[in-house]
Amino acid sequence: MRIEPGVQFANRYLIERQLSRGGTATVWLATDEALSRRVAIKVFHSPDASLWREAKAAEVLDHPNIVTIYDVGEVDGQPYMVMEYVPGHDLRRLLDKEAPLSVERAARLFLKIAEAVAAIHERHLIHRDLKPNNIIVMPTERVKITDFGIARLPGERPNGEVWGTPAYVAPEVLRGEPPTPAADVYSLGIIFYEMLAGRHPFDALSARAMAEAHLSQTPPPLTAFNPHVPPGLARFVARMLEKDPHARPEDARAVADWLQHYLDASTDTTRPLTGLVTLPTEAES
Repeated sequence: MRIEPGVQFANRYLIERQLSRGGTATVWLATDEALSRRVAIKVFHSPDASLWREAKAAEVLDHPNIVTIYDVGEVDGQPYMVMEYVPGHDLRRLLDKEAPLSVERAARLFLKIAEAVAAIHERHLIHRDLKPNNIIVMPTERVKITDFGIARLPGERPNGEVWGTPAYVAPEVLRGEPPTPAADVYSLGIIFYEMLAGRHPFDALSARAMAEAHLSQTPPPLTAFNPHVPPGLARFVARMLEKDPHARPEDARAVADWLQHYLDASTDTTRPLTGLVTLPTEAES
């Protein structure tokens, strides 16, 4: 069927407008007329395994910082997924407009992201495609993680394929090793680096050059681009970007706990984080 504003989709959802369009699916804003609520409907251009993956992920995920999936189905051969509608914009748009963010704003926003990914890891899932485009920032600066189309599900056996977006893929994944939560930590490290530096840690103009950078290059120190980043925080981001997954925090819970410790180190909440002197050491993380 032709989907456009004003059309009733799946005998229940009144289409309002298109929210986004990608290579595999188009997302529409619609009204669920049965429950009188606005939803986002992801309509796949063709049958896609990612629909099943996202639906399976939704069975085990329930967290305020993760987009809720309400329903899946098919209309005229087109698979679709009905999701919670989250007003706001993705983190990519925020970074393109405002990065580098202040140290305090970046740390507090990133903590919310890390807590959401920690919930994913605690349910034995690996997202595998963490990037600013898959993080929605609401007007209140709450965040929502979305797009579990290539998530590794509990009990799923690796097949050696490389998944993810080239700019955010961990080195061990590029080498064909089975992904672990530390691979998501690497992706988170790149995101945090971008938030603080206002740029990606690697200058690479092609997917191949980016892969080579992930495998062999050391990112420039954060302080080279933002001198306001405290040394302890810069060292922690560098740890997240270690080539060896065993040298990184083991999962997003370790990242969130360290960052919470970092934020709690300030007894005066009105004082900027750049003024902190006492920071958690690497051993404490």
